[in-house]
Amino acid sequence: MTAPLPAQVRAQVRAIRDKFPNAAVIGIRSAPHWDGEPVLQLGGESFDVLATGSPLAIRDMLANRRSDALPLLLVTDLPDDALGGDVLSVLARQ
Repeated sequence: MTAPLPAQVRAQVRAIRDKFPNAAVIGIRSAPHWDGEPVLQLGGESFDVLATGSPLAIRDMLANRRSDALPLLLVTDLPDDALGGDVLSVLARQ
């Protein structure tokens, strides 16, 4: 699996955002590598970006997010069974 290009990520986030405009966490399945800025800017909105292949890192980020945090963009290659129901339940994804 290759790392996503920022333009590809923006297109996917835009499509997901159209379906789920209030989602706090957006997930994209891709190689867990991000060459862009740590905060993705898209259409006047900002997203924190977490690119990881670690289920523990994902859970840690979700558990420690403040209620006023930016929406989170999660880029991971983990399958659903590795993410677990707790993580899947908060993800907006295609």
